[in-house]
Order: sequence, then structure tokens, then C-alpha cells
Amino acid sequence: MAVLGVWGLARDSSMGNDEVATRWAALLPLHQLAHLVDNVDAVHGLYYLLMHGWMAVGTSPAVMRIPSVLSMVVAAGLIAILARQLTGSGWAALFAGLIMALTPTITYYAQTAALGGWCGGGGGGSWGGVGGGGGGGRSHGPALRSGRGWATAR
Repeated sequence: MAVLGVWGLARDSSMGNDEVATRWAALLPLHQLAHLVDNVDAVHGLYYLLMHGWMAVGTSPAVMRIPSVLSMVVAAGLIAILARQLTGSGWAALFAGLIMALTPTITYYAQTAALGGWCGGGGGGSWGGVGGGGGGGRSHGPALRSGRGWATAR
């Protein structure tokens, strides 16, 4: 995922509409950003605040896209962990991570400085919901296990 995410990241410094809006909002002074969030765009407030801090690293399109790439790399890893938890198979984990990393739409959003790339981290919520954070290596709650037939409950 990391290799595909950074491949062509600069794209000749061109940006899409969402990326231009992100850049504009993230470069606002904090009091103006707060006004924007209060009156216009509350949904993206936390994202704009995080990107505001990230802009200290740089404001080029390639630098703006790095958090999305990192988020998708984490999401691919979490999907692999989720697959391992659900099936008990390392092969299923490998293929789940590869399918996510090689899906063109996922790679597109990994290379976009917009909220869609950060939403890839939702895999962590799925993993936690299945009980991946449980102790002793066992999942809590219903989980699917491959083996005896298509899928059976543990």
C-alpha cells in the first residue's frame, strides 16, 4: 500500500477541487478556521484542524497527501489483522490486505488530500468492533471462522 500510495503522489503539482478546498481551509488562521467550522463546514472541522497542523511540514500537493497515504497504509494493515481474527488464516489476512492495497479506488483516495483518504482508517473501528483488541488472542463476541464449511461461528 505504501509503494502504491507514494507512486505518482506529486502529479505535476495539480490538485483536485477537494484538495484545493482542504488547502485553503487548512491555511486559514485558527480564529478564521473556527468561524468556518461554526458557520459553514462543521463536518470537516477536525480534519481541517489536523491538516492545519500538518501544513507546518509543507504546503505542496505531495506533502498534503502524505497523511492520506499513511492512513490507508494503516487501514490495509488493520484489514489484514481483521481477516486473521475472523478466519484464523494468515493467507486470508495476506489476501485481504493485498486486495485493499491493489484496489484502484482505494489507491486513488490514498493519494488524495481530502477526507476520503483518512476514512480508510475506519478499518480500525471494524477491527475493534469484532473484538480484535481482546486479551489472550481470542476474539470476544461472534466472529466467523473458516474451516468446517463456508463459515461457522466460533
